[in-house]
Amino acid sequence: KRWSAKLTRSSRADSKVFSKFSFVVMSNNVISPYQKIFEMSQSLSCRYQKL
Repeated sequence: KRWSAKLTRSSRADSKVFSKFSFVVMSNNVISPYQKIFEMSQSLSCRYQKL
């Protein structure tokens, strides 16, 4: 268990731990900072319009 926790922390991949099924899913979906800002601004504008 320790080596898997260390691996998920040290890697730059996105990981999800499913303790119920005892497995880890790791993916290498790297989103650029510009894409993150774009997505955040879209959600912010949608929330603003709802107000």
